Formats: sequence, C-alpha cells, structure tokens
Amino acid sequence: MDLEPESETGERLRLWFSALADIGEVIASAGDLEVLSGSLLRLILGSVTASKGAVLLYDPSRSELRVVARSRGVQLSPLRWPLAPELAAELLQAREPVALAQPPPLLAGYRSEHPALFEALGAHLWIPLATRGTLLGVLSLSRKFLGREEYSKSDLELLWLMGQNATLALHNYDLVRDLKETNFRLNRKIVELENLHEMGLSITSLAGLDELPDTVLLRAVSLCDAGGGTLLLRGAGEQLIVAAHFGLDPASIARAAAGPLARVVEAETPLLLNQPSEALRSLPCNKLVAVPLLVGGKNLGALIVCDKESRGGYEDFGEDDVRLLSSLTAQAGVAFENARLYRGALERERLEKELEIASTIQKALLPKEYPKIPGLDLAALTIPTRHVGGDYFDFFALPYGQLGLAIADVSGKGIPAALLVSTLHAALHAEVEQRAEKLLEGGTCADPLELCGLVSKLNRRVFGASTRNKYITFLMAVCNRKAGLLHAVNAGHNYPVVVRADGRVERPREGGFFLGMFESAHYPRVDLPLASGDLLCLFTDGISEARGAGGDEFGEERLVEMLVERRAAPARETVDAIVAELGDFTAGQPQYDDMTLVLLRAEEPV
Repeated sequence: MDLEPESETGERLRLWFSALADIGEVIASAGDLEVLSGSLLRLILGSVTASKGAVLLYDPSRSELRVVARSRGVQLSPLRWPLAPELAAELLQAREPVALAQPPPLLAGYRSEHPALFEALGAHLWIPLATRGTLLGVLSLSRKFLGREEYSKSDLELLWLMGQNATLALHNYDLVRDLKETNFRLNRKIVELENLHEMGLSITSLAGLDELPDTVLLRAVSLCDAGGGTLLLRGAGEQLIVAAHFGLDPASIARAAAGPLARVVEAETPLLLNQPSEALRSLPCNKLVAVPLLVGGKNLGALIVCDKESRGGYEDFGEDDVRLLSSLTAQAGVAFENARLYRGALERERLEKELEIASTIQKALLPKEYPKIPGLDLAALTIPTRHVGGDYFDFFALPYGQLGLAIADVSGKGIPAALLVSTLHAALHAEVEQRAEKLLEGGTCADPLELCGLVSKLNRRVFGASTRNKYITFLMAVCNRKAGLLHAVNAGHNYPVVVRADGRVERPREGGFFLGMFESAHYPRVDLPLASGDLLCLFTDGISEARGAGGDEFGEERLVEMLVERRAAPARETVDAIVAELGDFTAGQPQYDDMTLVLLRAEEPV
C-alpha cells in the first residue's frame, strides 16, 4: 500500500486550510451575488490551477441554469440554458465532482443536446452545489492549466470541499437576501400602515372638507411612488368630474373620463393596465392602476394612479398596489360619504335657522290686537307649518268707524318669502296711513282708501322688490258698517266667501293679476252690501289644500259648508271649529303651506 509522504500530506492540508480561509474571507466581504460568485470562482480556479470555469445557478421555477460568473475565455451566449428537473435530481445524487468524460446517463444526454454550452465552458468537471436536498447550481471547471495534468484525488477532494463551502456561501446569501427583502417589505408595510393611519385621521376628520380630494390623491401618489394621478367623482347628473389631479393635464383627464375611463369606473373592480391601451393613450401615461370608490353599494367614482417610478424607468403596478389603494379608497369613500352627510347636516341646520328667522319675521308682522269696531265681530288665525311660507293678514282701524282688512300669500318659503311679506307690510301700512290722513282732511267715505289705486301701487312696489319667480296673492277690503257696504279688490287671491244671514253664499270673482307678476296691472273693485248676520271669510290655499292621510284635500266646499252651518255663531267660535275640523281631517299629517283664516261677522250697529 503506497503511503503519501508526510511532507506532502502536510502541504495538502496547508493548501486546504488556506483555500477554506480564503473562502471565508470572500463570504464575509462579498457584496451582491455576481461579486460573491466571481470571487469564489477565481479562488477555486487558483486553488487547482484550472484554466476556465463558471458558476451556473439553477432556477427550479423556470427549470433553467443561469450563468452568474465566468472566467476569462468563456464566451457564452445565451446566459440561460434549460435544465430538466430529472437532470437536476440526478446531479443531486452526486457525492463527488462529476467527470464529464464519463457522465451519468442523463447528463450525457444533456451534453449531447447542448454541445455549444460545454464547448464554451471547456467543461471537464461539474461540481453540484446542493444543500438540504435542493440543487442551487453547478460549478463548471475545465482541465488544469494547459491540460498538462489530470486532477488528482487530492484535487477532487479539495474541489468537493470547496464546492460545499461555496454552496453554503450561496445558500446563506439567498437567506440574507430573502431576509433583507422580507425586512424591506415589512418596513414598507409599516410605512404604508402609518401613512394609512395618518391619512385616516386626516381624511375622516370633518375639518377641511374642500381639501379632501387633494389629500386623498396626493397620499395615493406618494404611497405608490407614482408620477401622477387623478380622482374622479360622480356629479349630480352622474357624470364624472375631475375632483383632483396631479401630474396630468385636467383637460386630458376630462376627455378620458367621458370615454375610456368611464368604462373603467363603470366596471367597479380594480384594474391594472401595464400594457399600451386606449385608456393609457387618452390620459396620456405609460401604466396605471384604477380602484373604484365604493361605499354601501354606491359607486362614488374612482382613484387612478399613473406611472410607478423607479431608477430603471416605470415599473409595472401589481397586486400590492391594488391592495394598498383599495385600503385607501375604503377610508376615502367613508370620508366622502361623511362629508356629504356633514354638508347635508350643515344645510339642514342653515335651513332650520332660516325658517326660524322667517317665522320670527312672519309673526312680528301679524296684528297683536284686533280693532274694536262697533257692529263687527272679528276673528283670525294663522297656523304656520314647519316649512314657513308667506301668509299674512292685517286689520286697519279707519276714520269714521270703518275697517280695512287684508290677506296675502307669498309664493315660495323661507327667508325670501318672509322678506317679501315684510316689503308688502311696510308698503301697505304706509299707503293706508297716508290715505287715512287724507280721509280725515275731507276725503270721500264712498271709497276711503281708493282701493284700485292702492293695489296698483302695491303691485309696482312688489314688482320692483321681487324676482321673476316671486309674486303675492292679495285681497284688500274696506267695511263701512254704518253704510252697510263692503268694498274689495282681489289680486289673484282665493275668492272670498260671503254667507248671507239666510244661508245664501256669494263668491265674488272679480279681480286682477298677482302682485309682482307685471309692472302695470288693472285691478277692478267690487262693492257688496253687508247686512246684519252676514259673514265674510277670507282664507289662503293652505286651508283648502290641507291633505288628509289618504292624500285627499280638505277643499273649499267643506269650508263653505261649515261657514253656512255656523253663520250665526260668534266669529271666534267658528274659527276654532274650523281649526278643530282641520286637525281631525289631517290626522297629524305634515302640511307644506301655512293656513290662514280671517272672519268678519256683521252685527246690529250700535
């Protein structure tokens, strides 16, 4: 048995330890995969004085070998070569460097199928790089320098040992790389969650609602490292409007929103566009991700982010971007819905205040006390609704025991109607006072207020103070109880009801246009006898149009019947009876117009 000289054994061990120490230094100092693989290759080539070599890593997902390091003289193209799983399994069975002069069956077939690969590598030995039953790759070596010597048994042992260490180095590199990628993804998730939390605090607050679209879009662009984006919201007519934009031309967005992007929004599902398409050309941009804004089954619009930037250009958007933007739009959708509800609450509060002010104005204009005129029994009542309208009535004590009375109903509701009533009230009082003074100076009692001229003048005042869609129905009357006469002018108001003592009913229909409809209008006067026991009723359409639970109206006929039945009763009792009947009829149903009733009953003159 030949024994290796002791000096040669020591030299071989020294070489091995030196080579392994060098591998340790390479592992500790290597940067990326190519640097690590190249350093290991140069070290192994130098240790056995091989002339050519390469490191090929195996990708099981693609079933291919990829060249990551090669020595000088290896001209290889392409750098990726197919490697069947069966051959990878055969290489895993090797327990020493594989001599390609007499390879295993599958490797022999592979060599014959790809002669260019082996020729370029100058391959003489393949050393499988495997750990834990997994093939990481192959270390390919040519013959020793100038091909003068074969690899000795010691060389093969050293190569196998160095190959195992190289395998550990590559495996550890993969582990560290995976750990770094995991840490990077984890840190990114932490940053995303922090941003989502901060964004949730900012966009779900009720402050700065006008800035909400810009806040949502800028956060989305920042989180996705995008170059631009837009937020599209549905308008009142369901059309898409550009609520916010960044890095894109709003005119292009508007055109795209009417075409390709509209179809994206209607789909109500996230969309990734990483290839040229009509939607990308319409913006224009290179890539985009679109996520719908859905809240409670309602489609509010879409958040669109474009061109994810990186050092190498524009990256494809992926499922992580979709998940991130979906989380964002979930918060944003709630914020937009909250903003809508909050604005609605503010609007309702504004309307409530407006109605309260209008009601105050309306109540302040109504007479606090009724004139005491001998031979006349007066009663009146206004029942305001929640939607304050513009009902108005008034009484005027005139010289020589005469009485003026007026009733009006302004179109519309709220403060505008109340202000128009205020205008009418001021103008009416000014005119009545002026004409009453004239009457005291010697005017005629036949028409003490000159009603036709008074109403015409009121019409001009209201026309000048109101908009085109505002007008007033108005009726003015003067009662001369001593003369037994009633003079009246009607400007588009409900026809008055006169119930005679014997139960006959008269409905004078003479009149003119509403106040404020035309700048100039003619208003005829009607003169009626007024004897003891006669009853005059003025009312607004809130009485006749009051609706019951079934939707039917109270109606003028029902009112007239009650007036006929109660014509001999005091005016106040009749008013109370009518109000009670209205209450029973409406049965608590909400009404949308004020109800005003004025009764004048003629009694025996004193």
